[in-house]
Amino acid sequence: HYAYLRISEGCNQNCAFCTIPSIRGKMRSKPIDAICSEARELFADGAFELNLIGQDTTSYGDDIGYGAGLVGMLEILDRTATEAAGSAWLRLMYAYPSCFTDEMIDAIARLNNVVKYIDMPLQHINDRVLDSMRRKTSRKLIETLLDKLRTRVPGIAIRTTFISGFPGETAAEHDELVDFVRDFGFDAMGVFPYSPEPGTPAGTMHAGGGAVNDEVIQERIEQLMLAQ
Repeated sequence: HYAYLRISEGCNQNCAFCTIPSIRGKMRSKPIDAICSEARELFADGAFELNLIGQDTTSYGDDIGYGAGLVGMLEILDRTATEAAGSAWLRLMYAYPSCFTDEMIDAIARLNNVVKYIDMPLQHINDRVLDSMRRKTSRKLIETLLDKLRTRVPGIAIRTTFISGFPGETAAEHDELVDFVRDFGFDAMGVFPYSPEPGTPAGTMHAGGGAVNDEVIQERIEQLMLAQ
């Protein structure tokens, strides 16, 4: 009943822990006509739910001069879903918080076929760690965005993931994340142990003495999941 529809390949964000840009290259958005064609084929095959995926779905269209961006794509896919299936679910995944606009929030709220759900990997909440991760965001920006999502899209389900044990993460920074998870109350959440990727800035930090002990990381992950 569901299928994955990739809207782009590669990524331009260059987070300190991620090797995807070196493997898959710069972001390459799939043309809107190709996306709609694939969507029609998937609906014709019996899919009811399309999971829209890409390394950074919020930047869709920036690289190909598609000015309508993610909002325009969602509007066209919403019409395509109605025409091809009558009604369907379009689920947006892997949204990047620093690129998420008010217009995107409004599109999720008003488009009938777009599921009131967002998968937005936040990775951490502490400002120093976010800066070390090169996430181009902050605790204030994240909290403002999450508040807007819950206010403007009543009942929205918010899923996220975090990285535990990023090189240099202190006990106090971890505790800040635990408190944030407990206070906000995500609808779904996952936690990954930090894994050093060769050739990344974080990998250099890990090798240079910033590594967090594996047992400590596992304890921190357990604390985060229990808080969730």
